[in-house]
This record gives sequence, C-alpha cells and structure tokens, in this order.
Amino acid sequence: KDTAAKEAAVKEAAVREAAQEVAVQKVAAKDAAAAKAAVEAEAAKAAEEAAKLEAKEEEAAKFEAKEEEAAAKAGMAKTEPTKLAAKEAAEAKAAEAAAAKETEARHQK
Repeated sequence: KDTAAKEAAVKEAAVREAAQEVAVQKVAAKDAAAAKAAVEAEAAKAAEEAAKLEAKEEEAAKFEAKEEEAAAKAGMAKTEPTKLAAKEAAEAKAAEAAAAKETEARHQK
C-alpha cells in the first residue's frame, strides 16, 4: 500500500507540475500576444504617420508648383511694364518730334 500511495503522490506531483507548466505557458502566450498586438499597433501608427507625411509632401509639391507658376507670371508681369514703358517712351518721342516739326513749320511761316 505504501508503494502505491507513494507512486500516487509522485504522479500527483508530476500532474501538478505539468499543470503549473501549462499555466506558465499560457501566461507567456498571453504576454507574447500582447507584445505582438503592441508591435502591430505601433506599425499601424507608423504607417498612418507615413501617410500623413506623404500627404504633406504632396501639398508642399502642389504649393511649390503654384509658387513657380506665380513666379513665372510675375516674370511676365515684370517684362510687360518694361515693354509698355518702351512703347510710351517711343510715342512720347514721336509726339515731341511732331511738336518740334509743327513749331518749326510755324516759325517758317
């Protein structure tokens, strides 16, 4: 009987030990799952940040294109007044010459 009782006690201890090992493994699995979830959440956050950054870069590119277009228009606007001023100067000279001829013609009379 003693031997049977000892064997039963040993088996019971082994079962308890195995159950404890299973419990430890369950905790480890939960920890691993939690860690995986945290990593996935971090990856999702990083992907979201990357998407936001990409959107900002696209906005910046659009803004630069608009600025370049505005600069090109401003460049044209800068040359237009110069052309206009040259035209006005030529007209003024022509008017002066005409006035001088008219004055000369009056003096000759």
